[in-house]
Amino acid sequence: MTLAAGPPSIGGEVKSTVSEAPVPGLDRRESHRARYFGVVEFEWAGKKERGRAGDLSLGGMLIETSNPPRPGAEFSARLTLGQEEPLDTVCVVRRVIPGVGVGVEFTDLRPADLIRLRKIIDALPH
Repeated sequence: MTLAAGPPSIGGEVKSTVSEAPVPGLDRRESHRARYFGVVEFEWAGKKERGRAGDLSLGGMLIETSNPPRPGAEFSARLTLGQEEPLDTVCVVRRVIPGVGVGVEFTDLRPADLIRLRKIIDALPH
């Protein structure tokens, strides 16, 4: 942890700020996550499965499922977005969480879908 002097406030006081060095392995996400619960349909190893989205970000999501694909598996997924048209994408499994599901990365979001996803995430609590 490093302490650094910030700019003086209006009253002339110098405020200090604390910056934390990143902790390896703690959280490597590049996008903010939002809690989102929606149905996810996905096809993996020739089987159609259903799960529930937990966390959602511009980079991927957590899929809660009792039958998770293996790490590195690629599959197509359809995420229900309330009253809007579902989001169809291809995902790759980055992490299996035993008893919970999988953390996946989106690999082929179209620009229009990225814009839709950003609007939804911005409207959700982070």
